[in-house]
Amino acid sequence: MDRVFRSADDDTLIGLVKSAKGRLVVIAPALTKSVASAVADRMADLGTLSMTVILDADPEVYRLGYGDVEALDIIRKASIDAQFDLREQQGIRIAIVMSDDQTLIYSPVPRNIEAGSKTDEKPNAVFLTAGKIEAVAEAAGAAMPTADLAGPVVVPEIGTVALVPARIEETKKDLYTNPPQDFDVSRKLRMFSSQVEYVELSVTNYRLSTGKIKLPQEFGMANDKKLRDQISAQMTSPFKGIGPQTINLTNGEDSEQGEVDEQQLAAERKEIEDTFTYVVPNKGRIILKTDKEAFKKQIATFKNLVTRYQDAMKEAVQKGEEAFEVLLVAEFLERWKANAPGNLKRRYGNPTDAQITSAIKDQARRLFANTVEFRPPEVSLNFKGITYEDMNDPGFRDTLHKAMARTGISPKVIAKLFETGTPSSTVKRVSD
Repeated sequence: MDRVFRSADDDTLIGLVKSAKGRLVVIAPALTKSVASAVADRMADLGTLSMTVILDADPEVYRLGYGDVEALDIIRKASIDAQFDLREQQGIRIAIVMSDDQTLIYSPVPRNIEAGSKTDEKPNAVFLTAGKIEAVAEAAGAAMPTADLAGPVVVPEIGTVALVPARIEETKKDLYTNPPQDFDVSRKLRMFSSQVEYVELSVTNYRLSTGKIKLPQEFGMANDKKLRDQISAQMTSPFKGIGPQTINLTNGEDSEQGEVDEQQLAAERKEIEDTFTYVVPNKGRIILKTDKEAFKKQIATFKNLVTRYQDAMKEAVQKGEEAFEVLLVAEFLERWKANAPGNLKRRYGNPTDAQITSAIKDQARRLFANTVEFRPPEVSLNFKGITYEDMNDPGFRDTLHKAMARTGISPKVIAKLFETGTPSSTVKRVSD
């Protein structure tokens, strides 16, 4: 027997939508993408199927997570194609799906606040078919009494556990320790954070990491001045003098080429940050949410630039490595022929020129590898909401206002950063 009290997940809703033959009614604050797609598909059957769809299109519905904003586009496009009239009911917070003689009445879950139930043991819906009104009462343990006291006992589906005083006291104690947030405060926070937020940008590994190492004993003081500048008791980067690299400045075959170095990359990053973000000292960088996508695109372009620069540096370093090997061979080949290191003598006895050259190059490559490290460039963005305390800090607001005004942000935009309201009320400004 079908349960009366159950969990209304997407699979259940989609099953009802697909099974409707003569009548389909969908009433809800909003829908998920998967359920919206199922409803949209049924609009192709409007010749034989009676359909009603009623939703709430208020933005607050989606801020709370009652549905996916993409679902609105799915439903709207399908309704236009099918010449079907969607309907709206502001403020609706219950939901109903009627599929012929089956009806599911459920409480939509605000997913940004709670995850919701996925098991019938924690129901958020009532499932009814024709003639099941009494079944609702029985499932809740409220069946009509009968004269036949010896009749069968109906076991309820819900409400089987007593709400004892200890449980009530436990709940009161928990609420005392962690009281509910004032609803007006919560609403202000959501509205404010929808206008601006913090952004943290991290760019690592685009600079060349170099180091110094001690030279093996078999490499004595070099005669070559250029080599002496690179190796002595310690070895520094053999390519310290590598300058700007010529690379494609943008993606694509027709990209303009130009010279880029680490200082230019740092300047490019700063320009992007200064264009889209505003610094509040001791707080961080702030970005308008309307600029978020453009900012992310600029950062993606910057990351590609950094990657091309690093690739060019690798090529330049490879050439430097080859030149370094040639210098070491020219400097130490004759010395090692006259007095080969002990490990070569033990291995070869009297090593040949080729064996000595190979040993010197092997040492050169190991030394070179220990002076430089290339890691893939990493660019990460982290967005965080503005806190209620920040919103009510006059110094924070004043600094942010001035920073935005200096970059030419419209006073109308700035004035709306600290507004709040409800779907049914007028907008109020947080006091300055």
